[in-house]
Amino acid sequence: MDALARPITIMDPAASEGGKKDISCLLKRYRLRKNQRLLSLLMQKDEKLIAAYNKVIHFKRIVDRLEPQVLELQGVLKINESLKKEVDELQRVHVGIGEVVGEVGAQAGSAGGEAPDDTATKSVVAAEGVATE
Repeated sequence: MDALARPITIMDPAASEGGKKDISCLLKRYRLRKNQRLLSLLMQKDEKLIAAYNKVIHFKRIVDRLEPQVLELQGVLKINESLKKEVDELQRVHVGIGEVVGEVGAQAGSAGGEAPDDTATKSVVAAEGVATE
């Protein structure tokens, strides 16, 4: 039998025949042991909660450190998207200029006044001037 579960005899001089208070002492020890078990369980749960809280704090610090970088990358992504749109538009303009130069060169060649290379050069210069305006 466990030392805490053993009844302790306390003599009560007021009781008849040297009355023993075994039961009350046993109940007190049982309650004490039960409270100790509950306290132990609570401490274990507290330790788990403290460990979980520490992990949360650790991850929060990591997120706080990474958040400015995420915002910066989102800004860069927006700039990249707008630059991509501008590049696409410039490529469409370039294709359009090439078509115009081809048509002008063909018309100039059919007119026969100048050499096709000179006409094409002048047309490109004129088209670039229009495109930059």
